[in-house]
Amino acid sequence: MATTTPSRSIPTSTYLLIAPNTVETARIARDHVASVLAPLTGDDPVDTARLLVSELVTNVFRHTSDPLVTIRTTLDGERVRIAVSDHSPSQPTLPSAPGPLHAGKGTEDGRGLLLVAALASDWGLVPHPRAEGIGKTVWCELPLGVPC
Repeated sequence: MATTTPSRSIPTSTYLLIAPNTVETARIARDHVASVLAPLTGDDPVDTARLLVSELVTNVFRHTSDPLVTIRTTLDGERVRIAVSDHSPSQPTLPSAPGPLHAGKGTEDGRGLLLVAALASDWGLVPHPRAEGIGKTVWCELPLGVPC
């Protein structure tokens, strides 16, 4: 007689943070994502997730004048997806290569998405019609490595 093991579905959980688009929001978003992930995984994914959400939220602060930023942290047992949305119609671009690592204002810009692309297992951009009230969502994913 053959037996089958019932598949266990992994519930998806999404945590939402809507915050003012201020310089402090990057820190608040880092702490929020860390508080969601810390009970589930070790330090490495938490530290990487903190860095990635910081980069995405900082991009909204530096490149838009929106009053609010929305951060969604979604867990499905295998990975975490961090999605940062704003109302700006401008689309971020990934530089072809990082500039030289010399001090100066010009070298501080443009590395955020390169960092996201290098550290995330996947990432992308979803433009939204203005009618939906959101200009775009930039998201990234990391594996959790959590046994379920």
